[in-house]
Amino acid sequence: MKKMNLKIAMALSLLVISVGCKTEVLDVHQETEKSCNSEIACNIQKMKNEGLFNDLLNGKSRSAISSEEQEKIELFINNTDEVLANLAVTEDGRKELAVIEALFGGGTTDDFVQAFSEINPDKAAEFSNTINENFTQSNGTETSRSITRNNSISFKYYSDIEKVERGAYAANFDWDTIAWYSGFCAATVAGFYLASYGFFPWLQIAGVVAATAGTISMCYQLGAWLTCQDFTSFISALFGKDSASATRIANGEIGTKLLLILTETAATVVASYFAPAGATVINAVIEYTTLIIDKILSVLPRGVSLIYDKILLIKFSL
Repeated sequence: MKKMNLKIAMALSLLVISVGCKTEVLDVHQETEKSCNSEIACNIQKMKNEGLFNDLLNGKSRSAISSEEQEKIELFINNTDEVLANLAVTEDGRKELAVIEALFGGGTTDDFVQAFSEINPDKAAEFSNTINENFTQSNGTETSRSITRNNSISFKYYSDIEKVERGAYAANFDWDTIAWYSGFCAATVAGFYLASYGFFPWLQIAGVVAATAGTISMCYQLGAWLTCQDFTSFISALFGKDSASATRIANGEIGTKLLLILTETAATVVASYFAPAGATVINAVIEYTTLIIDKILSVLPRGVSLIYDKILLIKFSL
């Protein structure tokens, strides 16, 4: 098991190095969707068509993992229904399918915890604590209406069709956009946990797929925020201000939202570092997060109440 986890970590590391956390990876020609028999298969096909698995499928990671493991990754992405059908007739297939359904079938973090508890109760509880302590309490009523159910975060990826209705991946700090980012983070953490502690080979493969899609989705949104008008205006407003004025600005709406985003990102990074398969991969997310933090700290005077120390602490945790 540890051998497979190490190979998966190496493969994902190579994937991130090749992607470089660039948003261009998502600007790809849309393939004609083939027929799929399940919602899970259709959702994974959408991710593939958006380019989320380009480097995972094009052979750049072949030197890091065995041909058998690479074949399973490709089979899971390209022939998801076949994998699900085969799992359905195995001894523990029902348990495995429940976890995969939660992660790729529009499920929530609570759905994942309930299903994952049947596989690894200790790690399921650990995942639940990570989410409850760092995500759900900070989403706010607007966000909860748009992406959460009963204080449980819905897993989201860049490919979700609802983005047209929700305005997800937008270059702003609207609550809906932040809520989708929470879904990216949750999917990333769940994927790393599954890749590291899922026990069964197909669950580990599913974790790799989810962690890859979640990580690149996070990078895309962080990149959009880094150059958006809301952020540049926030930085400009802080420039040259004294501590009192800067405190007022930093504790305003944009500052509060930025702190929420950075807190969730840091929680994702920390959780991924503790999962063996995520320790190297999550460095891709750190790239953009550090750029955002450094821009804030460059204009934020010391002594700004709470915000400065919190952001500095987040930077040190990355």
